[in-house]
Amino acid sequence: MHQEFLPEAATFNRRLALHCLTTNRRNRICLYHYFVKNGKIHDGSADSKFKVTGTPYPRTVNKKGKQEIPVATGYMHCGCSEDVALLDFYFWKTWKVMNEAGDEEGLRHQHIEPRLRLFFSKCYEADAMLTVDDLYTGGSVAAEKQCIKLQIRRLKERLAELEEEIPDGGKLFFK
Repeated sequence: MHQEFLPEAATFNRRLALHCLTTNRRNRICLYHYFVKNGKIHDGSADSKFKVTGTPYPRTVNKKGKQEIPVATGYMHCGCSEDVALLDFYFWKTWKVMNEAGDEEGLRHQHIEPRLRLFFSKCYEADAMLTVDDLYTGGSVAAEKQCIKLQIRRLKERLAELEEEIPDGGKLFFK
């Protein structure tokens, strides 16, 4: 739960990253819901201002001394998508910014709320043309190179699709 500690945990492999998001009661909880525990807002909830909240399901967590609650494949106990939660974990562990004075820092104790996080995740996947599973390099430089080659291949394929779709002089609109 310390952003600066061992950022490789977010990119080594999916199993380790999920382990980092698992509590002592075997609940898989995204970073945001680890700190904001209300769980009242989800897609379809009456209290939500939005139809798309970034949390598809209600919170269903294991309680001490009770039978373990299963969750739908690909989702967390907090109701969030596993892939989006893992991308968020990657962002939190690895992204850094620098100011004009040269000071550099990560997100530290900030956690992106689920709806905004969903926008970031979808934008990342569309623009970088990478999925969360592409980020797991096992700490290997060779695997990281393969990831970059994969990204380049997907970008070339997308460019070829666009060149076929758009006649000369046509207007380009992103999908």
